[in-house]
Amino acid sequence: MITSVRSFCFILLSLLASLGLSLAAAQERPTVHEFVPNVEELEVAAAILGSATDEGSFIYRGEVIRAPRGGAISESEAVARPVVSSGRRLESPVTAFSADRVTSFGDEVDYQHVFSPRVAPFKRLFAYDEVQIGPDGRNPILVVGDRRLRPVAMSRPEASVDSAERFWGSLVADFRNARTVRLPSVGPTSRVLQIRTEPEVALRLERDAADNFFATLLDQEAARVRISWLVEEPWDYFNTSLEGAIPLGVPTLPNRIRRRADDIMRRIGIPRRGDAAETLRALTGYFRAFEESDEAPRDTGDLLRDLTFGQRGICRHRAYAFTILAQAAGIPTRLLHNEAHAWVEVELREGQWLRIDLGGAAAGLRSRQSPRGPTYVPRARDPFPRPEAYLQTLREGAARAQERRDTEARAESSDGVTSQPSPSVDASADVSMQGGGLRVRLNAREFRVYRGRPIAVSGRVTNQAGRGASGARLQIALRGPSSDVPLGVTVSGPDGYFDARFGVPQGISVGPYQLLVNAEDWNER
Repeated sequence: MITSVRSFCFILLSLLASLGLSLAAAQERPTVHEFVPNVEELEVAAAILGSATDEGSFIYRGEVIRAPRGGAISESEAVARPVVSSGRRLESPVTAFSADRVTSFGDEVDYQHVFSPRVAPFKRLFAYDEVQIGPDGRNPILVVGDRRLRPVAMSRPEASVDSAERFWGSLVADFRNARTVRLPSVGPTSRVLQIRTEPEVALRLERDAADNFFATLLDQEAARVRISWLVEEPWDYFNTSLEGAIPLGVPTLPNRIRRRADDIMRRIGIPRRGDAAETLRALTGYFRAFEESDEAPRDTGDLLRDLTFGQRGICRHRAYAFTILAQAAGIPTRLLHNEAHAWVEVELREGQWLRIDLGGAAAGLRSRQSPRGPTYVPRARDPFPRPEAYLQTLREGAARAQERRDTEARAESSDGVTSQPSPSVDASADVSMQGGGLRVRLNAREFRVYRGRPIAVSGRVTNQAGRGASGARLQIALRGPSSDVPLGVTVSGPDGYFDARFGVPQGISVGPYQLLVNAEDWNER
């Protein structure tokens, strides 16, 4: 029997209705979440999907994830990156990666949301798996070791919900400019279950040795094509425990780089013998403690040494140096990046990869696409150290995300014909919990909610010791004058952070409400 520790948070807010055409438009939008108390997720899936006709629909955290909608292509949709080529491409077009000495955050960067559930900012777009000596004859660069492409076959959806996670991807490929486009992925071992194109065309899917994915148009007129695809990725790629012996392999770096990397690891106290888990914990803790700085590290001409000893840099600097040192220790490691973030993935055992975020993300993400579906939350806890510098970047990122959502909500509330802005009620976002020692801190201090529109709720759950409480079950509801209106359920992720949207029913009465957050610690059994 599961015993739960419950805590409650009440926040006063106003539920507002816009006038005229704006309200009518809102009422046409469906409620995206439905609260079903005390029902297991599989039962929810059966209840919701029993009458669904969408092939490929699935349930994630109580929400139906359906195939992307068809219809006319919108200019706001994510666009595939073209690969300039002609005819049959036999090799990967991925070139090389090297870090720079600009170690401070820039402004907000553009980011294209492709997947549902959302994986931002960890959309795999470029992957590098081999270290070589760069053109200057001294500093390392990262490349794709084996650039030969191999076909990606369609797979049967045989994996159970206990072993894999599913995601829908969607973007627009402009084959008028190139016959091959880069296909983002959520992980290195993604199994493609379905692929749809609008208009219908024949595509060839391929991947290289670093698991960069590509789609090539075959023998048809070039056109703009929407590509939608359903994939599965093992859940333990996103986070997993490091139990059991994980042997270190044999380094494959050039000797000059390996000797330099060995010396660096010796100086910063990284173990290079024995169990790979111990080495990974030490490396992750060291690079997560980096700080962004307007002052670049001392320039001795040795970029790897300067970045590592200086402990200054953002995501790309951390991932670059981590990849080289981990490979020198005998751990198969790749650097991943997209237009907004860089991180690493390591192979623990043959075919079992693990994503590791080292922090240092951009100051904010700017996107033309409205993110579809909930944010993906790994099932397991982060198994690596989380220094204060790393936690601070997470807190700042969560605050920026809430700020962007508030801005989007204000923009959405002004569409159609509106009279004047309706007043909202200020609410404290730092309320102590009753019972169980849990505490919920919400990022927003003011809510402006419209019927038929989503409300974004994000924040952090901590325990009595002030540590993040991951795996806490959060029930969200609106408390009105006469009854409560359940909105949905979410679960706190790594270090207690949560971020979810809930649909506000169209039929709810206009007036003041309290936001009710019921936190239950299901880790106590």
